[in-house]
Amino acid sequence: MRLWQRGRWGLVGVVLALGVGVAQAQLRCTMPNGAKITQQLGACPRGALAAEKLDGTPVPLDQAAQASPAPDRPAPVFVPKVKPAAPAPSQAQESSGLSFGGWLVVGLLGFGLVAAVRGSAGTSGPVRYCTSCGHEGKGKTRTRGSLLIEIVLWLCFLIPGLIYSIWRQSSKYKACARCGASTLVPVNSPVAKAAKRETAEPVKDVRSAAQPEGDAWEGSFYDVMAQRSVKKSVRIKYRDGDGTVTERDVDIKAFEPQGHECLVLGWCHLRKAKRTFRFDRMERVVDLGTGEVVPNLQALLNAEWEASPEPVLDALYAQYRDLLRMLLFAAKADGAMRAAEVGVIVRHCVELTGDDRIDAAMVKGLLEYVDVPTIAGFIRAYNRLRREAPRDAERAAMACREIVATQADVHPSEQAMLDALARPLPEVRAPARGSPVAS
Repeated sequence: MRLWQRGRWGLVGVVLALGVGVAQAQLRCTMPNGAKITQQLGACPRGALAAEKLDGTPVPLDQAAQASPAPDRPAPVFVPKVKPAAPAPSQAQESSGLSFGGWLVVGLLGFGLVAAVRGSAGTSGPVRYCTSCGHEGKGKTRTRGSLLIEIVLWLCFLIPGLIYSIWRQSSKYKACARCGASTLVPVNSPVAKAAKRETAEPVKDVRSAAQPEGDAWEGSFYDVMAQRSVKKSVRIKYRDGDGTVTERDVDIKAFEPQGHECLVLGWCHLRKAKRTFRFDRMERVVDLGTGEVVPNLQALLNAEWEASPEPVLDALYAQYRDLLRMLLFAAKADGAMRAAEVGVIVRHCVELTGDDRIDAAMVKGLLEYVDVPTIAGFIRAYNRLRREAPRDAERAAMACREIVATQADVHPSEQAMLDALARPLPEVRAPARGSPVAS
């Protein structure tokens, strides 16, 4: 129904073109007795005095038709006979006007042009509310595709132009007249009323009068690509991007290890929010723990990070990844990781690294970067360790059994893990003699 309403004017144009073509195809012949005969476009009956189309356009008669009767004989009375088919029109008649097929093509072109013009954008319909910009007004009709492409297709390729016009007519949608978004809702809808109410309410300023204006970077918390975690409290004299100098206490959480314009992340006591600061914009830094002035904060943070257990944890994660995955599966096999299970993992991590500063909080933070494997992933990691590092495989199996032993009941997932630990290592078959060896 919608497609009929959109294309009805084009169909009217096609019908009018067909009517004009039929009218142009009719011929009126004037006989000597004054009678006028109307027939299809072709040769007039012999003896006709004049011929014209229905619109009054004269049509020349051939030589035989223009020959008048002898003066001494009475004018013959012509009795038209019904012929099975009209004779082929002469060259003069063919050049006098468009044929039926030509007028049909003109009608289709007219339909395409009317559909293309009516498919352009226009403002109509009821008043709506745009949830993107808050504009109230009639929506603008937008049509996908290009009007220029549609006209070119109609002029050059008739059938593709018709298909393209039908697609454009069916792809119309309402958009905001101001911003062009398609997020229009009725004015009296609950969404529009709620949006108007929020816009009408004034924004409360939650900052106290003693606090200075917002920072130039508007409180953004930038992402640090290669950050290092460290805990340090400092007092900095900082110049922001607008040139405003402020003095504030900052609890540093992480920093970038290298680069002149690198960032330090921390909690700003002046803004009561997370903030990022650039090392090159710090005019003065004081260590709140010792009270000393720090000439190079980035170098100090790097030294404290290297002296902390963080590098040890990074090396542990890089070297014993499969072992950690097995221990994490054993701890979470029953759905929860308890303190006794974490204690077993901490003890083995200390034995592997030789650093007794590793505690439960560090291990939990490290295991957050390890994905929990399935039972199939657990078996693959265990078999890989048995082939590449047998001692690590023995430690992993022992630690997994200790984790299961921290509870009286054995979970089905834990039993499946114990069964996998008891299986022998699958043998790798040697290639048959004479068969190619895979590289």
